[in-house]
Amino acid sequence: TQQVNRVATTTTLVSAVPAAITLGQPSTISVTISAPFVGKSTSGKGSFFPTGTVTVNDGSTNCVATLPANASSSTVSCDLTPTSAGTKTLAATYTGDATFETSSDVGTSGAGSLTVNAATTTVALTVSPTHGTPTTNFAFQATVSGNNPTGTVSFFDGNTLLCSQPVAVANNVATCTASGFTAGQHSVTAQYSGDGGNAAATSALVALGIALPSVPPQVIPALDRSSLWLLI
Repeated sequence: TQQVNRVATTTTLVSAVPAAITLGQPSTISVTISAPFVGKSTSGKGSFFPTGTVTVNDGSTNCVATLPANASSSTVSCDLTPTSAGTKTLAATYTGDATFETSSDVGTSGAGSLTVNAATTTVALTVSPTHGTPTTNFAFQATVSGNNPTGTVSFFDGNTLLCSQPVAVANNVATCTASGFTAGQHSVTAQYSGDGGNAAATSALVALGIALPSVPPQVIPALDRSSLWLLI
């Protein structure tokens, strides 16, 4: 029995379009599978087009493209949506089939590299109430927009950290309460720490007015005549 070896292949990462994306967006990755000969046999029997699948990986996320039978081209593509920011090194692996051997390509630059930028974030700060006294409890709420942001928010009165420590973001929101402000005008901000997929950001200033508690007028009792003689 004569053994027929499968045909060796070469997998090549062709392009990533676009090559730089914002987290949450896809990039279309194109891969070519080549071999010493591709096409139908001269007898018309059998196929010499690679079939099977190509898997593209960025280290944590995959996308899969299928090579159709008898395709006129051995270049396929799939949409890859990374789950974290940073520079990604792409790897493409062809599974092979009954005729063609498996092969792979790992790129470090050009078509084998994908830049994923952190999502742009904004922080909206609300304070309730915006006026009070040193004993008033003020509620601070920061709403963080972005790509499912995590991390923390730190609330500041100028350079003074409020609420003792940074507050974890949950469902895009971080809240805390604080009191004990000195009399006068205060400028409060909320600073978001950022995370693996979202950029750090700071809210606009919110003014906080603190007044001293009102003091009722002191009532001085009237002096009777006997008290007046004592003063003479």
